[in-house]
Amino acid sequence: MLCQVTQKQASWVWTALRTARLHESKIGEESITDFLVLQLKKAAKGAYYIESFTRPKEKVTGADWELWFTGSSGKWLGLRVQAKVISIDGTRYAQLHYKRKDGTFQVDQLVSDAKKHGAVPLYCLYSYWKAPEAGKLTWPCGTFKKSSRLFGASWMSVNDVQALKPTGLDSLKLVAKSLHPFHCLFCCQGYANGDLPTRASAFLNMSGYSTEESSQLVDEPPYYVAQMLRSQAVREDLIDMPDQNLYRVTVLREADSEESNLSVDSAAAR
Repeated sequence: MLCQVTQKQASWVWTALRTARLHESKIGEESITDFLVLQLKKAAKGAYYIESFTRPKEKVTGADWELWFTGSSGKWLGLRVQAKVISIDGTRYAQLHYKRKDGTFQVDQLVSDAKKHGAVPLYCLYSYWKAPEAGKLTWPCGTFKKSSRLFGASWMSVNDVQALKPTGLDSLKLVAKSLHPFHCLFCCQGYANGDLPTRASAFLNMSGYSTEESSQLVDEPPYYVAQMLRSQAVREDLIDMPDQNLYRVTVLREADSEESNLSVDSAAAR
């Protein structure tokens, strides 16, 4: 079910950005992520459990998103994500090589912060384009037939972003060659069977998303994730967030078939 849901939500992002382009209206990365997480929660129906903590915007100096996956194996996989949205005219990802006020590139800070928290750094790109605008693309999924709509939300490795950084290039035609559809992380069983963190870790390793600094499967999540999961009435002031670049933490636990009637064992802070 999680596989189908993530495909549906990527298509939803594609449609939303198509409408925004039609009306020449910009939608920001944080708004798209807000609705993406909401839609994933609404569609869960016991097949998986998802909870998300979002720091108040006035307390944030960056906008990183951490995703933590777990399942029946008891292992955890963390992702440190930076989201970017395509320009209204569909030609480029203007903030791909964003430079921070201290002169550092955001991608380098992302890699550094991911290492501190035992997570894999990567980019999530939100997109819509008309067929010719992306050029000729190789469909990277061997399980599902090609659909441009599934690129509505896509993954891009920090290795590819860093390779482009010296050039400053961020065009759709160039970037699109490096994208994997959102569902690949959740659906792919071509590299490993098992629960969500096991499958996702294998996909990241085999698809070039791992870095020398990044960790993979771990036995326990960071302490701030454990704080989220321990309380049934989490308040924002009780979550000890580790850095000011982290805006959102989302925990997704895939359920076993026999767990479908269990209640959610974690709580959200809003």
